[in-house]
Amino acid sequence: MGFREALLPAAFWQTSVSLPLPKLFYNMHHHLSYLYAFFGLFLIGCGLLSVLLLGWKAKTALASGSMSGFIALTAGHFLNLGQAWALYLGTTEAAILTGVFAWRASAAFLTLTELLQKQDKAAIRQKSVAFLIIATMLVMALLVLALSATFFKDALAATGLGEV
Repeated sequence: MGFREALLPAAFWQTSVSLPLPKLFYNMHHHLSYLYAFFGLFLIGCGLLSVLLLGWKAKTALASGSMSGFIALTAGHFLNLGQAWALYLGTTEAAILTGVFAWRASAAFLTLTELLQKQDKAAIRQKSVAFLIIATMLVMALLVLALSATFFKDALAATGLGEV
């Protein structure tokens, strides 16, 4: 008698009955599409917030936040329509942005530690605001990536391309 049979009768392990998915997972692509749409609006908002708090020298944050946000909104829209390629787009974007934001946050943190030694209060304020915005975007991108990876198979099955 093996470990499996000790837990449940052998007849359980020999059945080929597949259990139905919980109702929550039937429309997983819709749930992820809303997540991607929120992520896109979040990225656009962070770009706008950077310009409002740091001035026009943060215009690259506005441009990159707007472009990334538009891509995430596009992925969310088409995933909501059941297009499987949008799931790949959203997951890939989340993975790439996680790496980019990790790199940018670490660079901003290192610069911030150098500024703390020089005690330049104006530069410390600006760099700390930039670091907080980038770190927040990193956390959000990591969350979107984790949820996308967790429910990728279920969302792909809901679009009709994958198996459950």
